[in-house]
Amino acid sequence: MENTDEEIKKQMDLLQGNIDEIKADFIGITNIVGKLQFAETNVDIINEQLKTFSKLIFLVEETGKKSATLFVNKNIYNDSTELTKYLHHSKLKMEGLKDSLNNKDKNGFSKSLLTLNRSLDSSEYILSLFVGEFKSEITKIVFKNYIDKKATDAAQDNMIKVMEGMVALDERMEKCERKIALLIRKRPEDFLEEDEAKILMEMINIHSQNVQWVEPRFLEKNLSIPQSRVDEIMDDFLHYGLLERKMRGGMKVYKYKYGE
Repeated sequence: MENTDEEIKKQMDLLQGNIDEIKADFIGITNIVGKLQFAETNVDIINEQLKTFSKLIFLVEETGKKSATLFVNKNIYNDSTELTKYLHHSKLKMEGLKDSLNNKDKNGFSKSLLTLNRSLDSSEYILSLFVGEFKSEITKIVFKNYIDKKATDAAQDNMIKVMEGMVALDERMEKCERKIALLIRKRPEDFLEEDEAKILMEMINIHSQNVQWVEPRFLEKNLSIPQSRVDEIMDDFLHYGLLERKMRGGMKVYKYKYGE
């Protein structure tokens, strides 16, 4: 039994190291992107970030698989899969930035940088869910050890602090979602692309007609926006905290959370 517990601890320590590395790499990318300017950026800087993206995507995939197996938690795997998808999107937008730089296209560079930052914002949200799910599993194990081994009062205090920290994190995320929603509602042109703004306004319009839940196919039909693009935008809005989603008749339907 002790050998089993020791092996689990080793795996947990390894995964925690991966999580720390993932967060550090992501922060490194966002810091670099935040300083990019057309006149001062060279291709070598972009290439380095593309390499980091590739490493980051691989690490997220591996950590998600191993964590899901160790903790028997599908949510961790689902979050890692979703995070991988958004990191792929961000990497593609970074490649678009590189193309603009090579073509000496300043306007294209500015547009690519804007969409890259938006994609990184979405990735950061999913990353917070992934890390939060991982921390939740660690907390469960700490709690179980406390019960099984009658941990010291100091360990109990640490556990309580961890739980309090998780509650505080949830509260901060909810506040952040409300602020994002308010900013987007009041100044959509500052935060949304053209298709995104059209979809948000159409959803609000449909709600005004006493339709509580909206099927994406109606948005595709009314706005002549491809289904794949509608699905992508709805997923983004969901991660921004703007929408609620549920299944109805085997289909995904959405509701704007902050309608009047």
